[in-house]
Amino acid sequence: MDNVARDLESQGFTVRTEVRFDTPGGFYPFRFADVVAYDSDGNLVSLHQVGLQTKGGIPAIRETRAMSDIWSVIDDGVDIVFHPYGTVK
Repeated sequence: MDNVARDLESQGFTVRTEVRFDTPGGFYPFRFADVVAYDSDGNLVSLHQVGLQTKGGIPAIRETRAMSDIWSVIDDGVDIVFHPYGTVK
């Protein structure tokens, strides 16, 4: 997660970690994005989730559901990027 944040900061974004999003109607009532990037005007640009992936290379169900919940409450045009750090056993 730290590497993702540092990379975004080096690109000029303001970065926050563990940002809460209320997700009514989702799998859970709220979720936390691991890393969030904002532009110089404070606009949300991208969300980054760091987690496990399946052997097939897709995010594990926990991460998929978290991203789905967050996606349902953010504006169009905001990217959600998944960064795998390992594989589900």
